[in-house]
Amino acid sequence: MSPKISISVILALFIFSGVFAQHEFGVNVGGGVSSLNNKVLDNIGNSNGGFGLQFGIDYRYLIDSQISAKTGIGFAFHNTKFTLNSLDTYSRANDIVERTPFDFRSQLNDYEESQSAVMLQIPIMGQYQMSLSKELQFYAAGGIKVGLPLGAKYSNSFSSITNSGWYDQDRIWYEVQTFRGFGEFDSSITPDADLDFKTVFMLALETGVKLSINKEMSLYIGLFLDYGLNNIQKPVNKTFVEYNETTPHEFAVHSVTHSMYASERGGEPLQFINKITPMAVGIKVAFAYGL
Repeated sequence: MSPKISISVILALFIFSGVFAQHEFGVNVGGGVSSLNNKVLDNIGNSNGGFGLQFGIDYRYLIDSQISAKTGIGFAFHNTKFTLNSLDTYSRANDIVERTPFDFRSQLNDYEESQSAVMLQIPIMGQYQMSLSKELQFYAAGGIKVGLPLGAKYSNSFSSITNSGWYDQDRIWYEVQTFRGFGEFDSSITPDADLDFKTVFMLALETGVKLSINKEMSLYIGLFLDYGLNNIQKPVNKTFVEYNETTPHEFAVHSVTHSMYASERGGEPLQFINKITPMAVGIKVAFAYGL
C-alpha cells in the first residue's frame, strides 16, 4: 500500500469515527397510567385511565458532551374506562309497523365502556445531561411527540335497559311491545367496534439517570410524561341508543365518544364528551449504544 493510500485510509477512518462517535441508538420500553383523557360534560358519568405500555427505537445526535437531539419511532397503548350509574335518553325514530315517527326513550343502568387506542409516535426532543460521577449522569429531555392513530376500539355493557315509545297520536308510552323494541332487556355486551381519532401532538418530558455500562453501552432509567396538546375527537354524529327500524329489538348502543343523547323528550341533543387529549405518565427504561 502506497503512503498516499495509507494516509487516505487513516484519514477516512478518523473522519468516519469522529462522525459516528456523535450518534447513539437505542431501544426503550415504558409503562404506567395511560388514558385517552375524556373531558366529560355536566358530570354525566366518570372517565378513568388504565395501565398503558409504550416501546420504541431511539436515535440521539450528540451535539456535545451535554446536549443532544433525540428522535425515533415508537408505539403507545392508551386505555380508558367510562362508567355511569343510570341514564334516560331520548331520540326520534320511525315505527316499524305504522311507519310513523315517535319519541324513543331508553333507560340504562350500570353502563360501562372500555376504550383503547394504539398510536404510532415520532418524538422530536432535546436532551441535556450532566455528570454525577464517572459512570452516572443526570438527564432531562423535552419536546413534542406526534401520535398517529393506528387503531382504536371500544366495547360497552349495561346491567339492564328499558325502552319505550311515545306516539303523539295516541298520547301514551308503549312499554311492553318487544317486537317494536320496547320493554326491559337484560345485560348486554357490545363486541369490539371501531373508534376514529385525529392525529395528536403531545408535550413530551423525561428525566432520570444514565448509567454507563461500558464505553459504548448505556442504560437510561427515568420518568416520562406525555400530555396531549390538541383535541383528537372527530365530529359527533350518532345517537347514543339508536333505534333499528328493521329489527327493533336489536337496537345499537354507540360509544360515548362519538354520540349524543337528549335528557328529555324533544330536548336538544347533548354530547357526553367534547374533548379527548391522550396522556401517559410512568417509568421508562432504555438501552443505548453509541457509535
